[in-house]
This record gives sequence, C-alpha cells and structure tokens, in this order.
Amino acid sequence: MPVTTERPTSSISMAMLLPWPLPRKSASILPAAPSGWDMTADRSSPFPPPPPPPPVPAPKTVTGNFMKERMHPDSGYTTGVMFRLGVLGVLTMLAIATARCVGASLPLVDLADENTVIGFRFKEHDQSGRITRLGERPALEVKWDGAQKPHCEFALRKKIPLPDFFRARLSADIYVPETAPALATLLALRLEDRDGEIFQFPKNIPTGVSGWQTLVFELDQSQPPPVSWGGKPANRKIDLPVKIHGLSIGYKNRKSTGTLGLGKVSLDVLSGPLQISLETGNPLHVVKPGEENLLGIRIANPGSEPASATLHRTITFAGDDDAGKTHMQELTLAPATDTLIPLPKPQKHGVYKLRVRLAGNQGQLTEHTWSYGHMPPAGPIPGRAKGFLFGISEHPQWYPRDEQELMARAAAWAGIKVIRDGIDWKKMEPDRGQWKFESFDHFINVFEKYDIEVAPTYPGPLPKWATAADWKPAKPVNRGRPRPDYGYWAEFVRTFAQRYKGRIRFVETWNEPDLLSFANFTPEEYVRLMEIAYKETKKVDPDIQVQSGGFTTFNMVASSTSDTRFMEKSIRHGKAFYDIFAFHGHGPFHRYVINTESVAKLRVSLGDSAPWWANETAISTVHVGEIGQAETLFQKFLYSWAHGAIGYNWYNLRNKGFDPKNNEHNFGLLTRDFYPKPAYATYNMLARYYREGEFTRTLNLGPGLHGYLFRGKSGDYLLANWNGDAATGDVRPVIINGITGKAAVVDLWGNETPVEVVDGALALPVTKRPSTLRITGQTNAPSITGELFMARGEFTIFPGAKRDFTLALTNPTGREIAFNLNFTAPAGISITPARNSVVVSPGQTRDVVFGATAGASSVSKPGAATSVTLDLRAGNLWQGKLDYKVRSITRIPRRDFAVEPDFVLDNASQITSLVVNEPSTAHLFWKGADDLGAKVWLCEKDGLLLLKAIVTDDVHIQPCSGADVWLGDSIQLGLNIPGQTPNWEIGLTHLASGRSEIHIWQTPRDRFAKDVSGKLSLTTRRDDTARQTIYEATIPFASIRLDQDTARRGFGFNLLVNDNDGITRESFISIAPGLGRGKTTDAWPVVATE
Repeated sequence: MPVTTERPTSSISMAMLLPWPLPRKSASILPAAPSGWDMTADRSSPFPPPPPPPPVPAPKTVTGNFMKERMHPDSGYTTGVMFRLGVLGVLTMLAIATARCVGASLPLVDLADENTVIGFRFKEHDQSGRITRLGERPALEVKWDGAQKPHCEFALRKKIPLPDFFRARLSADIYVPETAPALATLLALRLEDRDGEIFQFPKNIPTGVSGWQTLVFELDQSQPPPVSWGGKPANRKIDLPVKIHGLSIGYKNRKSTGTLGLGKVSLDVLSGPLQISLETGNPLHVVKPGEENLLGIRIANPGSEPASATLHRTITFAGDDDAGKTHMQELTLAPATDTLIPLPKPQKHGVYKLRVRLAGNQGQLTEHTWSYGHMPPAGPIPGRAKGFLFGISEHPQWYPRDEQELMARAAAWAGIKVIRDGIDWKKMEPDRGQWKFESFDHFINVFEKYDIEVAPTYPGPLPKWATAADWKPAKPVNRGRPRPDYGYWAEFVRTFAQRYKGRIRFVETWNEPDLLSFANFTPEEYVRLMEIAYKETKKVDPDIQVQSGGFTTFNMVASSTSDTRFMEKSIRHGKAFYDIFAFHGHGPFHRYVINTESVAKLRVSLGDSAPWWANETAISTVHVGEIGQAETLFQKFLYSWAHGAIGYNWYNLRNKGFDPKNNEHNFGLLTRDFYPKPAYATYNMLARYYREGEFTRTLNLGPGLHGYLFRGKSGDYLLANWNGDAATGDVRPVIINGITGKAAVVDLWGNETPVEVVDGALALPVTKRPSTLRITGQTNAPSITGELFMARGEFTIFPGAKRDFTLALTNPTGREIAFNLNFTAPAGISITPARNSVVVSPGQTRDVVFGATAGASSVSKPGAATSVTLDLRAGNLWQGKLDYKVRSITRIPRRDFAVEPDFVLDNASQITSLVVNEPSTAHLFWKGADDLGAKVWLCEKDGLLLLKAIVTDDVHIQPCSGADVWLGDSIQLGLNIPGQTPNWEIGLTHLASGRSEIHIWQTPRDRFAKDVSGKLSLTTRRDDTARQTIYEATIPFASIRLDQDTARRGFGFNLLVNDNDGITRESFISIAPGLGRGKTTDAWPVVATE
C-alpha cells in the first residue's frame, strides 16, 4: 500500500532561497518590479479543480475605502523565503470557472498551502513567513520588524493568471491577531498586466476587528488605481491578461514587530470578454475512443449583457500536409451563460492542431492554437514492467502535487512503466541526520498508484554540509556539483535503500558524471563513489540493480568534462560496481548510432559485459520540429532495443517552458501545460504494439534502409522500418516473402492500412517516415527478397546533356507480373520513353534502360531539388509514386553576382549542434537565422571564381588562426572538381585583429597548399550594428586547375559556417552534409558556369 504522510505545520526552511538574482533599485515612492521576478507564467489548461476543502467557519467580510497614505519602500531587493505554488491547479481552473461556472467564485491561490512559492523582498530585514494554524485554520503567518522597514512585501514566483475581466471582485482571507505590538493597517494587492506594468490596489484593514475576515478588492479594467510602475510600455492602462504579482502589508507602528495571517484568495468576475477553452473530457486533452462527443470548444459570456462574436476554427492533423479548412460560425450568448460547440469526430489516431480566432462585438480578438490527441490509453497496466523497459526521464518533484498526479496519469496513458528522477539529497537531508522523506514519499506513491515504478538516481542536489572537506574542483573555473564526503555518501545511500527496500528495483549512481556541470571531480573519485553506492545498496537489498551514471556522449568536448577519458576510466576501473551500464546520447538519430556503436566497441575492448540501458535520450523540437521528434523517438527507441538495450527512457514527459527557441524547453512529449505533441501519440503506439514483446533479428532491407523484426506479446510479427538514405527518394518498396497471414502498415500514431498479399509476398513501402509492418495469424517469420524497384548507379543529370539510367525490376511471386511505368519530369527534363510496360517472369529481375535529357537552363538547388516522379504499378502487388531526386545543379552567372543568393543557410535542417544537450548549454543551441545564418553568391569573371558570403551572427568570435580557425567563427569551403582527389577544403576567416586570413587544409594529391594559398585573395569586414560578417573571396580557376569546359559541365561545391560565441565551437550551418562531419562529397550540390 502507498505510504501516506501528513502535511507539516512547522515553519518552512529558511534555506529555501529564491534561485534568481534581483537587481537593486533606487528609492522611489513605489518600486518597479524586479526583472528577476518576471517568471514565465504557465498558460491555461482546463481540467476539473481539486475536491473542496473541509468546511470552515465563514470569515467576516469587510469593505472600505482606499487608504490615503502611500507606502514608501526602501531601496534594494534581496532573495527571500520560498513556498511552492500549485500554479497548474489555478491555471486549469480558469477556463472551467469562467466557461462552466460563470458567476461563481473562482479560487485563485491558497497562500497557506505549503506548495506556494513566495519571495520576501526584505528578508534580511527580518521579514519572513511560515505555515501554521491560526484560529483553527491553516495560514501563512507573515512576520516583520517595523523598526527596520516601513512595510512588508513579497512576490509570487509563479504569478497567478486571472481570467479576463472588465469588472471583478477579488477576495483575500486574512487573520488579524487579537494583540500585537505592530498591527497591520493595510493590505495591497499587486497585479501585473500583459506588458509587465504593475498596479497596486490597497485596502485598509479595519481597526478593532480580530480573527479571520475577508478583504474585498474592486477591480475595474477601465479605472486603474492611481499607483502603478514598470511595464513596456507603461501606459497606465490595465492590458489583459492580468496576473497576481504579489502582496504588500502596511503598518503604522514603526518600532515593533508584527504579524498577519494570510489564507485563500478568490475572484468573482462581474463582467468580462467572452472566454474560450478546449474540452476533451480530461485534463490531458486526449480524446479517448468512445468519448468523441466530449470534444468541443466552450465559449462563455461572464458579463451581464448579451454578447455576440464570430468564431473561426481550423483543424489539421499533425503529419499531414493538408492545411485544413477554416470554418466560421456566428454566436450570440445571453448574460452569464456558456455553450459547447462540438468539433468533428477524429477519424484517425494521432494529434490534431486546432486554431481558433474569436472576434467579439466589443472589439475583443482572441486567438489560440491548441493540440489534442485521439488514441486509446496504453495504460495503466497492473504490475511491474516486464521485458523491455518503457521509461521516461522526468522531474515530477519540481512541480506541485496536483501536477505530479497529472504527470503520472499522462505517463500511464502513454504506456510508460518506469520513471527516472533524481533523489534530492538536499531536500531529503537538509542537515545531517535530519531526514525528510515527504517529497520523495509522495512522488513514489503517486506513480505507484498508476503502476509506474520509480528508478531513482543517487543523488539530485547535494546539501552543502555533505561536501567533502578535501574536495578540490577538477576545474576550478567551472561550476559543478562537488564530490560528497565518502562517509556521508555511504550513510545517504544506505538510509535511502533501507527506507525504500522492496519498492525500488533500479538505482543509478549519479547523473551524467562525465559532465562538469553535474560532477566537478575526477573519474577516479567517481569510481570510488560507484563502489560505495554499489556495496551499500547491495548490503541492504541484493535484488536492487545498480546502474552506472548515465554517460552523456562518446566524444566529450574538453571544456565540458573534467577528463575527456572519463567514460573509459570509469568503465575500466569501475565495471565491477554496476549491474547495468547507462548511456544517454541526446540529439539526432544518426549521431546516436555513431555514439552507441563507439561506446559498444569501447566496452568490449575493456571487458565490460553488463547489459545497457538508454536511460535518458531524446531530441528537442527546436531543430527537427514536432514530427521529426516523433520520428526520432521511434528510431532511437527500437534501434536501442534491437542493439541490446534492456530499456529506453525518453527525456522528458512535458516541456520545461514555453520559449519555442529554447532547446531545453522543448524535449517533452507534452507541452508544459499538458497538450499532447505528436511524440506522445508515437510513444502510446509503441507501448500498445511492442510492449512485452521481444526482438528477433535485424533485417537487411537494402542500402540505407533500417529493418528490425520483433515479435509482439500476442505473437504478431512487427517489422519496424524506415528509409535512412538522404540521397534517395522517399519511398523504397521492399519485397517481403513468406506471408501466410494478414498484413498492415502501422503509422507512427497507430493507424493501420492493410497491405495486399500476392502469392505469399507483399511490397512494403519503406519511407523516410518510420512505420511498422504488422503481420498477424502466422507462426513462421517472414523473409526479405529485396527491393521491388532499384535504380542502378547515381541519378545525376547535367544541364544540356543526356544520360541513360538503368532500373532493376524484381518479381518475387510465382506468376508473371506486368510492370507499368509512367515517368513525370519537371520542366527542362525529358524522359525517353516516358511510358513503358515490362513483363517480368516469376522469381526474375529485369533491367530496363531509359534516357534522361536536361535542358541547358535546367537547374535546381539544395532544399528544392528537382525530382523525377515514377508512377509504378506491379500487377496487384504494388502501386504508388516514387520520387527520385536529380542531383542539385546550380548555374552561376558570369561577371556579376545575381540579385538573389545562390544558396541560403537559414533553417534547422542545415544546423549541426556540437555541444552536449544539458540545461547549462541551452543558450548555445541555434535559435534561428538571426542567431546564425548566411547568404552565398557565386559568379565567374575572366577565369576567376568569385564568392561573396554575408554571415549573420549575433557575435563574432575568432580566437584562433591558421589550421585552428575552424574552432572559431569562420567559413569552410569545399570544392570537388572532377578528376581531382581528394577534394579541396579551404578556410576563410575574419581574425580578432580585423585581418582576413585564408588557410588550406586539404588539396588534391598533385597540388600543395603552399603553392596555392598566395594566389587566392580574401577581404572581410564586420558590421556589429547589423550583426553581419561579410566575406569576399577570389579563387583563380588556374590555381585549382579548373578549366572552362569542366566549369560548364559542373563541379561539386559546399560551404559551412562555424559558430563560436566565446565558449566553444557550438555548431555549424552547412549547405549540404559531408564537409563538417563524415567527410564525403556524395550529397554536395553541383555548380556550373553559364
């Protein structure tokens, strides 16, 4: 049974300080809000409010006039005491209260709740608070010393959003002690509007009245109070939406201490604009099959007069190119009423985007974009996880308890069975021997309720007292967690294992110990920590499986680690102290493959045979988008399983924030406010089809194709597949033989499309978007014959030339198949013959030759490459369209640059990030073309190749010269001239001194850099105002042995821009792959002179 704990009534620890710096302000009548307090507010997410509290005596209601006296705060802000606030409960009740409970009082915040987070501005002047009971009710008891400051004030770390209003009445419960040296005389409410302007609403506290009472604040958007400050702009208007910023207490006795109790704050909307919200029947915004009738848009009129509006809505299915149709509807609502507008029943499993625009008759304009899912929940499933571990890496303990409950529910519905989180040692043992298990108890209880087991990490944050006296930072200039005292460490591990024995199956020794930000100590010290953790854990419970720390990546950048051989040394000397090897490897799938293969080879070489767990790996939507994130989840998850992993943990369940450009904010399967992303539906699909299954073998589907065969729990064969070859078309039909049952293709969201079986064979369309071939009703495994259709050789057409191409057609069946081919080519390219019909005998492969001719002006560019479409029908076996990319050719003009650039580098697909994914490096990830981008022009003039590049970069940093310029802001230029091997690789840079420099890293075998570099010229300049660096280079054809005839036929060209913002080479943006990593010219575009 879950362990329950009572809520403590003791005072909150004064050690819980606000974790952000607050700037000092000069004295003024009323202070401006500190910028450090401007936290991003959670957006609204409608779900039912928590059950009401037990009945309490009704407080007295007091009204009164504004106090004439203004408070004069002193200068300077400091950090203050913290109490956690369950903002989600407030946020999610807003839509329901305004849309379904029009006219009812809306609870906003209970200041007596231990989950409230507040910061006292003058903590160092003896202003503090504690949670206790006053007058038989919970209260936040605020204390002050009137001799030190003329008033007491605090801010809410998570500002409380209010529903939009024209007029409203806000009520605050307060407790006035019967006797106190310094009685409070005024309570001021501070509201912050959309632009950050803060408005102060003061209310006198009646004299001679003690005990619980209610102060009522009248709010009128059209009549702001006389006191306000801050804001951009500061227009003295209350611009909706509005949030509660904080409170201030005034007192006349400036010589003594005083107290005031604070309780609940609620709101009554008297009149306001129309309110709109999305409803799905649950707070996770998932429409379950059979509950489609609950899906709709709720619109409420909280005002006292009728209101009319026009609603525009558009629904699109995530993953479809269809933009969706916009529907318009006119509405009229009576006062204090609401209505639910049904939405169409979802036809497919997956995630839908709903865009709404509500224009009211009073000039109101409201726009929202929401997502909702349609899928059957994949859990909770009773009992512990069986077989491969479906996990998540998340931090529920960061959030209020109501949000933890919702996170557990969301995880269960996705099919998650294991959650990984750190043990907050600092919170669990704030002082040596003073154990506080309440937070972790609640965490484990709530997830166990949903049959999700907890796999904790030793430890999370470290208490200062536990730091080893002899610890010396491995790199003193870096911040990072210190090494704990070995004795204290042993006590901590032993105590934790004893308390949770029988409830914990897996533990992990430290998180990412190879990262300085998490472990600023040596690998030798880490091995000692592993040894202690392993032995102490096993003494208590030999059945607990101990993991190594989850290592970050294979090739660590020296600036990010205490030792670039950290992983190697930890394995070599510590492999006896873990049962499971843990590895992360965030980022794109192709880098994950390189990392895991390298780690596997290292472990074999070191004699490490422990099983491994991909226990924290994912990718942010910042660089690949939401669909790319879902695809990466599928690929990493099943690739890990197929390569020996015992489990996979995605990171993380919900986004950490709302900034669409912040890499660290966008890893979640859900948004911060619990709206599903496509990856959530993909995880749900993986759990429903693959959970408790087993991996069978890897299948060779063809060059560049991935195929992994699994056996599902029910005996179905599941063939996970995708096309990983960037140089080929999207669809590659692969012939699967030995089919005696039924077959269907399952997409990323769980939608099945039947596949026709002919003579025991089928053609599986393997595409860039992963899918699963599900085969039911058969015992024997299927076999692979090969590709139905294959192009032999490279598909390249040069302008003004003709070339023959060979297609291989395969018939895997026992009867003749007629292949009908119909080619469609873009303007400037012709195919001969455009139509053809070929009969292929049973079990045979036949080559068909066709000719392709490109006009002299035929060109294409990377990102918009020309392609030839083949409409292919192979009897009853397969019919579909295949796109084959024509290798990119760009015509460069003579004498002058074109008006438009020949190449533009401005999108995430061109970025390669080089820093490790972790919170401290979030600012180093690409945030858009203003962060790093380029436009590139080429032309030919009198035997010279001219290049101009305008690079947009927020800051230009080049600490190096010569061969190392690639480490700083610079250009790397690649030229691949036919008949020359290897290719040219040339560096262009603007040095810190302002000089321009050319460096040649690589030349063809018969050329020497020293003979060429003096013949090339470069001019650079930096425009800091425009944040641009301009490069202009001249390369004589003769210096690189490029003749005019070859230039007209075409040669390979590539370019990348390196980015270093002062810490490290963080990323580069390139026209095509193969220059910065994996040196290959296969994907380089071809340029040709006119």
